[in-house]
Amino acid sequence: AEGSVSSKVCDGLALSEYVKEHHPDAYKLLTEVQMTHSSRNTLYTPEGAPRSVYDKSTEPSPFELVHTHPIIELNAKGQMEKVVQSETKRGVCALSYDTYEEWMAAYSLWTQLCEDPRFIKHFDWPEGSCVVTNNYRTLHG
Repeated sequence: AEGSVSSKVCDGLALSEYVKEHHPDAYKLLTEVQMTHSSRNTLYTPEGAPRSVYDKSTEPSPFELVHTHPIIELNAKGQMEKVVQSETKRGVCALSYDTYEEWMAAYSLWTQLCEDPRFIKHFDWPEGSCVVTNNYRTLHG
């Protein structure tokens, strides 16, 4: 960032454990229903060099990233392995009609809790510094 800023992260592990204990039906949906996340952009040239989407002087090369998995991924022991929260990449249309209403209620609960002070850590981010996080556990944005 240019200049010092304040930022925040959410503890995805603590959040998923809270949902598991207090909202088991939502937890089941968030750990079992496959959600497609996708993003298509033109941030690179055909040679792979970074480019601005506003730069009309360089040729874009469309890039698409697509992955499908539950919001809360579990390992073989049933423990949280990874959380994925990406409003800009979520593809709700991939949900079955029979699952949509229940899943959206569970996901709405999840997104509200992502902003709950119990799971948020605010911090100062001074100019010239970097933040290192465990991207499988920490939600940021």
